[in-house]
Amino acid sequence: MSPASKRLDGEVQGVRGHLRKRAALALSVWVAAVVGLVLVAAWMLAGPEGWRQGSDVPAQLDAVVVLLAAAALWAHRAGAMRWLAEAPLSETIERAAGLRPGIVRGTLELSRELPSGVSPALAARATERAVAGISERSPAFLSGEWGAWIDVWTRRGLAAFTVLAVIAIGLAVATPSRSLGAWSGLSSPFSVMKDAVLPAIVVTPGNVEVLRGSDVVLTIQAPGRASVLLSWQAAGDIARNESIELTQDRAAHVFEAIAAPIEYRVRGDDGSETETYSIIPMDPLFVSDLVLVVLYPAHTGLLPDEYRGDPPPLRLPVGSRLTLEGRASRPLSRAVLEDSTGAVATELQVDGGGFRGAWTPRVNGVFSWSFQDNDGDPAEIQPGPLVVTLVPDSMPHVAIPLPGRDTILPLSLRQPLVLEASDDYGLRRLELVAYRVTAFGERQEPITQGLDLGGTRAALARPLLDLRSWGLLPGDTVRYYARAVDNSPSGQAASTREYVLRMPAAAEMQRAAEQQFEDVADRLEELAEEAARRAEENRDQALENAAEPDARGGREEGQPDFEQKEELQAALDDQEEMSATADSMRAELAELERMLEEAGQADPELSRELEELQELLRELTGSDLQQRMEEMAEALQQDDLRQANESLSDLAEQQEEFRQRLEEALERFRRAAVEQDFRATTSEAEELARQEEALADAMAEEDNPELRAEQQEDLEARAEQLESQMERLEQRLGEIDEQDAAAGVQEARESLQQAQQQMQQAEQQANQGQNQSAAEQADDAAEQLQQVADELQQAHEQMAEQRAEAAQAALNQAADDALSLARRQTELRERMRGSSQEQVAAMRSDEASLLQGVENMAENLQAAGDGAMEGNQELSAQMGRAMESIQKTIEAMQTRRGSTPSPHAQAGQAIGDLNQLALAAIAGAEGMGQQGEGQSGDMAQQLEQLAQQQGDLMNQTGQLMPLELGQQAMQQQLQEMSQGQQSVASDLGELADQPGAEDSLGDLDQLAAEAAALAEQLAQGRLTPEVTQRQERLFHRLLDAGRSLEREETSEERESEVPEEFERGDIVALTADQLGVLSFRLPDAAQLQRLSPAVRQLVIQYFERLNRGSAGGGGGS
Repeated sequence: MSPASKRLDGEVQGVRGHLRKRAALALSVWVAAVVGLVLVAAWMLAGPEGWRQGSDVPAQLDAVVVLLAAAALWAHRAGAMRWLAEAPLSETIERAAGLRPGIVRGTLELSRELPSGVSPALAARATERAVAGISERSPAFLSGEWGAWIDVWTRRGLAAFTVLAVIAIGLAVATPSRSLGAWSGLSSPFSVMKDAVLPAIVVTPGNVEVLRGSDVVLTIQAPGRASVLLSWQAAGDIARNESIELTQDRAAHVFEAIAAPIEYRVRGDDGSETETYSIIPMDPLFVSDLVLVVLYPAHTGLLPDEYRGDPPPLRLPVGSRLTLEGRASRPLSRAVLEDSTGAVATELQVDGGGFRGAWTPRVNGVFSWSFQDNDGDPAEIQPGPLVVTLVPDSMPHVAIPLPGRDTILPLSLRQPLVLEASDDYGLRRLELVAYRVTAFGERQEPITQGLDLGGTRAALARPLLDLRSWGLLPGDTVRYYARAVDNSPSGQAASTREYVLRMPAAAEMQRAAEQQFEDVADRLEELAEEAARRAEENRDQALENAAEPDARGGREEGQPDFEQKEELQAALDDQEEMSATADSMRAELAELERMLEEAGQADPELSRELEELQELLRELTGSDLQQRMEEMAEALQQDDLRQANESLSDLAEQQEEFRQRLEEALERFRRAAVEQDFRATTSEAEELARQEEALADAMAEEDNPELRAEQQEDLEARAEQLESQMERLEQRLGEIDEQDAAAGVQEARESLQQAQQQMQQAEQQANQGQNQSAAEQADDAAEQLQQVADELQQAHEQMAEQRAEAAQAALNQAADDALSLARRQTELRERMRGSSQEQVAAMRSDEASLLQGVENMAENLQAAGDGAMEGNQELSAQMGRAMESIQKTIEAMQTRRGSTPSPHAQAGQAIGDLNQLALAAIAGAEGMGQQGEGQSGDMAQQLEQLAQQQGDLMNQTGQLMPLELGQQAMQQQLQEMSQGQQSVASDLGELADQPGAEDSLGDLDQLAAEAAALAEQLAQGRLTPEVTQRQERLFHRLLDAGRSLEREETSEERESEVPEEFERGDIVALTADQLGVLSFRLPDAAQLQRLSPAVRQLVIQYFERLNRGSAGGGGGS
């Protein structure tokens, strides 16, 4: 099928899809209208009281909706098969586009099968004319009268749905109870269809105790029944029955002069029956037994006391608990303790003639007993009054010795604390209370972390105040204090004073990230030394264990094996500890990346650096090392010391490789520390420039000259510190042979020195009262400081570009080298064909030179710098596969003929892996080239950059608040911030207009509108807590959007890896004859079309490189 035919078929499919969607929409609208009609009908049919029980109308209405929905679905499918078939659809398109009848359908049929005698060129031209007639028309236009007919019915359905929806909403608002009753029946029609059930028979008083000899009147309620049957039997008497007619569903019966217990029940004429009730005659009431138990508070350490009968006066610690239990001569209705005023102190639970309860006295006093039976008669004999005296508890003590002062939050936003608490009896709980205070002084809701102590008299706690999720910004503070609650029932509490944690500024966070890189590098250096020592010890131990059996004769049986096993286990534990150390460092970097991202300080370059360093640490403990550790652990578990000793020898070799990888990672981390030093220094210069500019505006306002002079002095001190940092950075750049970047830093230092002179003059003039002159000097200093930041940024970018260019050149050279090695392998393979075993074995040196060539290539890429090998897992993996294939070829060349695989076959595998290595190098170079051209088209990165810009704006807000600027100066600064906020809004709007942005990222227009609204607020001088909260919410929404898109892209990349097996097969399938000629034919169009565009381009470039290499170097066998 030609491209024009595919386009024509695509246009027809587009019109068919459009009509399907419009038809589905029309049917959906009409089904929704029917649902609205059913709701209105249900409201009318149900009536004011709702559905009558047993009605089947709701089920019928539900059936109507289901049948109509099914009919709509059937109509949609049948209509699609009938009217959207190729013939009628082609006619519709021809009429809509004004084409001759039959041209579209005829063109489609010709594209599938060309009749004999028809010119392909004429058929192609006819196809192109047909495509030209409809290509510029939209599917909606080409749908013609069918589309118009469907639109008419859609509008009618919408009108009907709107009317019915308005009616239904009106009914729901006007009569909510009736609407709810009518519509709830639609959701459960089968429950409405059930027949009504008669209410249960109610008999009062039911079970009852009465004074002996009194009468009891029964009242029977039996709705819906004509008569009931009363059955009863007194103790010692025969059973009796009496039929009682009901009047208005009620009846009564009297049991006279109760002298013995009676059991009775009632049965209705519908077969329903009550439970069996009892009437019990009772004697006069008195308390026959009382047990009082005193449970002292746990912090007193006192054992419970028990008193029977009348208790003595009680002297109790506050919080003591009394449990009371006793029995009366007959069932009780009430048992309480009352104070001297007659108020109820505690009410006891009664169960027949027994009573029990628990009571915690709150006040001193004399408490009297009060018992009543079911008739309300008091007890004639009861215990004497209870006398209670309470002894109060002392307050607990609590302190925070660490840090014990106001301080700055660590970079991890996790502040370790030490809390001390004590109490004379015992502590129940120790709490840490913290809350956020914004730069505007707005206090947030406190958050409490608690620790239950269980009654200990003294406690020492080390909680971790984790503030990572608080969304802190520069200028914010966190206030916290500790509170201890003792173990007394009243829960007496004592608190420490409030301590303050200050959120680090943006430059401080950047500098802390640099220190983190330095710390990891130092630990890697220590780990490398430890790995070298362990590798040497394990090699020695393996040799010693191998010689052990020869010297075992003079030792006690069993002892050497135990000692050897312990030594092997210790070696394994040491390696596991080193691997865990590497994993912990990777976790620290991941946490650093998350923290910088949350604070808006993780620019794309730094994020990429952190991710690559994490991957580097992850690769330290490779699969080979892990496999050796698992083999050794399994051998030790099975007491196979011989195998364990062999695994120890292999482990020593892997530890040596582990050491080498550590040294390589160490160099990378040293450079990363310098890179971060560059970023932090640039950030400090930018921050200093912004504050100097704000101070210049404040000086011009002449509001507080003394304060401005002090602030200028503080900024001078920071400028001197910045100069020291730049001098140190220049020295470190020289140590890593980045002379151009060092020269750029030197130039920036000279600009900084000029700015320092201007800052000094501004301070002198401010002290002399020359405010306007001081403002001009400060403004010049701010411009000079901004120039310092620009020069630092330029030097940093230039250094990164030079390294990227070097890495790209190295990858291009590696691709050429891999192709050259593949040709040499082909030549060697041809020489193997027909050669004897001795001749093949003699070629091993030539094969070994190929292996050395791949190793040299790996070393060259490793030395090329960032981007060549680091972060390119596919290239690294393919390099390893190529080495492995060549090594297997060498091994096959020294085995006997007939072995599997043969040297000739293994050499073919090596050719394929070398070709794959060339392709991976080409892909790596192309990827770096695209990265060098800029990645503005990457939505995830654009969102990351916008989030960083929004974070910078929030950081500027935190930097302005401590300056205490006047109204005019603050207004000028807010105007500049408004411009930055408007820039974010504009960029968001442009991103929202990109194709696919709405599907991938949601409503970016809403985020853009919010950014524009914030810009307007700032332009009007409104920097309120509400504005900063909205800025923070916008920042986090941008972060969340970027993360979601990154996860989607990662998922798509993983899915796209599936076709790589097919791609690998196409590229490996290059014969020796093809590699020996000057020109290589590309795969045919069908093969290329099956590949993705990116892979297709790589294959074409691969063959171009083959042709260039063949033409230049000759070749052929």
